Amino acid sequence: MATVKQENGVTVVELDESYSSLGDDELQQFRSFLLETASACNPPHLAVDLSHTKFFGSAFLEVLFRAWNRVKSRKGQFVLFGLSDNCEEVFRACDLDQLWVLVKSREDAVNSCSNHSS
Repeated sequence: MATVKQENGVTVVELDESYSSLGDDELQQFRSFLLETASACNPPHLAVDLSHTKFFGSAFLEVLFRAWNRVKSRKGQFVLFGLSDNCEEVFRACDLDQLWVLVKSREDAVNSCSNHSS
């Protein structure tokens, strides 16, 4: 299950253990959820907790890209946090760390968005 929380003007999407491996079924549900959240968050700052995600495919990257694009078009900040070493390696190998902010903790994610607002 994915949940949404607000923290200091930042919308935080938390993925629980059921999203440890993002296959087609999980991804279909998550796609709608994340894109709606990215469109509606106000202010447009979105942090996604991937601490329980251990595996994902290219379709998941496409969902993140679409969410980032919605946030970016509203002049917001998009941050991913809690990535496992393997997942972070994939993001860096694809140069997605040049596009998105990757941080270790929820606190760092919220601070990154808060600093962006200043």
